[in-house]
Amino acid sequence: MGSTVLLRRPLALIVAAIAVVTMVDVAAPSTAAAAPVPAAPAFGSIIDPYSEYESESTCDPVDKAGPRAVRDLLIDTYGPATVYISRTCVSGGSSGHYAGRAMDWMRDINDATQRDQVETFLDWLLATDQYGNRHAMMRRMGIMYVIWNRQIWEAYDSTPSWQPYYGSSPHTDHVHISFGWDGAYKRTTYWNPAATFPAVPVCATPPTQPAPPAVNYGSGLGYVRVTPSRLLDTRSAGSGVAVRCRLGGGGRLDVKVTGVGGVPASGVGAVVLNLTGVSPDAGTWLGAYPAGTAWPGNSSVSIARQAITSTMVVVPVGSNGMISLRNGGGRTDALVDIVGYHPLSGGSLYAAATPIRMLDTRGTGDRFTARETRTVALRSVPPNATGVILNLASIAPAAGGYVTVSAGGSGSTGGTSALNMTVGRVVSNRAYVALGPGGTIDIHTSTATDVLVDAVGWFGPTGTRYMPVTPTRSFDSRNDIGGLVRFSGGSAQELDLVAAGVPAGATSVVMTVTATTMSTPTYVTVWPHAQPQPPTSDLNVITTADTSNLVVAALGAGSLDVLIGHGRGHLVGDVVGYFR
Repeated sequence: MGSTVLLRRPLALIVAAIAVVTMVDVAAPSTAAAAPVPAAPAFGSIIDPYSEYESESTCDPVDKAGPRAVRDLLIDTYGPATVYISRTCVSGGSSGHYAGRAMDWMRDINDATQRDQVETFLDWLLATDQYGNRHAMMRRMGIMYVIWNRQIWEAYDSTPSWQPYYGSSPHTDHVHISFGWDGAYKRTTYWNPAATFPAVPVCATPPTQPAPPAVNYGSGLGYVRVTPSRLLDTRSAGSGVAVRCRLGGGGRLDVKVTGVGGVPASGVGAVVLNLTGVSPDAGTWLGAYPAGTAWPGNSSVSIARQAITSTMVVVPVGSNGMISLRNGGGRTDALVDIVGYHPLSGGSLYAAATPIRMLDTRGTGDRFTARETRTVALRSVPPNATGVILNLASIAPAAGGYVTVSAGGSGSTGGTSALNMTVGRVVSNRAYVALGPGGTIDIHTSTATDVLVDAVGWFGPTGTRYMPVTPTRSFDSRNDIGGLVRFSGGSAQELDLVAAGVPAGATSVVMTVTATTMSTPTYVTVWPHAQPQPPTSDLNVITTADTSNLVVAALGAGSLDVLIGHGRGHLVGDVVGYFR
């Protein structure tokens, strides 16, 4: 039985080619009893990360240990069946079968017993375990993706979920399972269940960088956009790390940010990055700061246990063109995407605006559909603007997934994401985005969702310049820093940023805002002091974990007004720079 697999991201083609493989044929069981679940070892709390996508272009048609073991598990649980593993390689195609790390379990969806067996097994693979680990057995077995009944589940998606599958085979007569290399060789916790088993090593701490030289920012810095690209992905050897690893609690990684990704090797004052934490084994945060300096006590993105969360950050360049990441808690994977930089000379200038809601698909019948790319014209943006600073939010997504945003007409739908969606949550993130013709942007959603877009300003030939600073805690309502106290819904507090060290001549501030110990899910809005509250939001928060976002806000007489919509809770803010 052949399988043709077309993956969304990245694209792969599995060409049908059948070889003699391990198989056992018997009649389907006649019992109508509910299908059992496989027997599993007793696991500790340590679990494997989601399998990354690993190219299936290798030719080594020998059945690997992982697929053989899963085949045996299926036969032990559900009875004899036909199972195909390796295949003879075919020129011009790619398939996990060619490397013996994919398997086809022959089950017919029209046979009620076989269908129940498959669905029971898949539910077992994707269930949350006793420690709260989502998709536990899928991860413990090192499974990369599964295809069944016109749907595909990809572990390497930003928030894995079942998605429509458009390959030529509907996979209604078999289940296709592809393994990552760790799963293929049984280098995972399912086969090594001891609580101390290091499924993935902790990233080695790099040598301490020398202190960076003093930099004269002069009257301030302009901004230059680049095509977003990934500088660090701890899930993949060679992508900013020598070997696949996870950043341990209290650990540090240094990331090269100059001379890469379209950023010059010199003459760069600060970089604009999208920082993502992926599936920590306990709630944690990541702080970004200049390499060669002591960690200043900041946090840039807060990540709940097993979640995938992104936040935009602006970081001064440290020693040897690097920035540092510090992990505050559970072991986590980390991704860093470059989106732009602030050069020491040249670049576009920034013009702040009263926050404007540019798009709100709720209640309009204009909800985004799965894998839709839509061009959106941003009203009120001047014709000479080259880029814009937005706040993006997804509301009520149909499944976990991602949102990308790019210049209008660019057709970009992947590579790096601007927002990672979570079912049951409103998720927001700041985005620095290039503009296409007519002041347009392209928004692509991997799954159906409502989308909000708020603009806070734009880049062009006139405006203000950016001044980076070492991240500094400017307010913390838990400790009366900045003169703020615990927030109550609907009641704004004034934040005097001049008193917090921002110069009186600053017109806008850039800071990371974190919400903590919230009594109810709500939103945070920040706007210039003594001006009317805008109908926009800067941060959407939950009660079960801290939530962070980058805030870029115009100042009113050196101050901001800050409000939460409902309930009670605390806010913490770290200033990373300002425009003047």
